[in-house]
Amino acid sequence: MRRGRPREDTAGRERILRLLEEFEGQWIELPAILKLGVAQYNARIKQLRNEGYAIENKVEWQGRVKKSWFRFRDKP
Repeated sequence: MRRGRPREDTAGRERILRLLEEFEGQWIELPAILKLGVAQYNARIKQLRNEGYAIENKVEWQGRVKKSWFRFRDKP
């Protein structure tokens, strides 16, 4: 077993980036991102942000249900 820094999910990062770029400027609901089957989607989005991609998110409560969206704004 490898120790140290965890392996980055490059394929998952790329799948998320392609989806966000495809709908650039539009809000994408979290379930659409979850359908990609990417483990730790938040970590992958953080990687993209750290690389300079402008990705916004918003959260709303609809009754007792929390809804999340993400939007791609700009490339580095």
